[in-house]
Amino acid sequence: QMVRDAARAVQVAHEQGIVHRDLKPENLMVTTAAKPSTGRFEKGKAAAHHLYVMDFGLARATEGASQLTMSGLVVGTPSYMPPEQARGERVDARADVWSLGATLYDLLGGRPPFKGENVYATLREVQERDPVPLRRLKSGTDSDLETIVFKCLEKEMARRYGSAAELADELDRWLEGEP
Repeated sequence: QMVRDAARAVQVAHEQGIVHRDLKPENLMVTTAAKPSTGRFEKGKAAAHHLYVMDFGLARATEGASQLTMSGLVVGTPSYMPPEQARGERVDARADVWSLGATLYDLLGGRPPFKGENVYATLREVQERDPVPLRRLKSGTDSDLETIVFKCLEKEMARRYGSAAELADELDRWLEGEP
């Protein structure tokens, strides 16, 4: 649910022409609010959760004269960046879809999809390797959810979800038990 909510929030940024470029678990803040009617927490009552997408320090506009990433310059967190960003190429909204998938992978598997011995090894893994299947890391991982994660982590941008909204819709279907 939280990654779905993050995807919806990121979609709003994309609609404003902004690509985040550094989505990762540390940049998603979840708060728990007291029950609105009483203003306090009650035992056995579900509290409201709110997700905030933080740290737009590397965000860039998707339109205009300036490039999103200067050629050869790598910015972001290697374990969560898509291959095109790892190569220092231009990125679009599908880069954030990758990062949301990498975040969901981390949340489900307990580690990021790529983690080399150093930054350069991690960047190489992002570009050349496939992540370990989630079901190998955590037995019992739902295969449909794993399919969603791996669609986000497609090396070719065109094979990923076309937008964060598409990812959010897919996660909604999964949450409702739909194939």
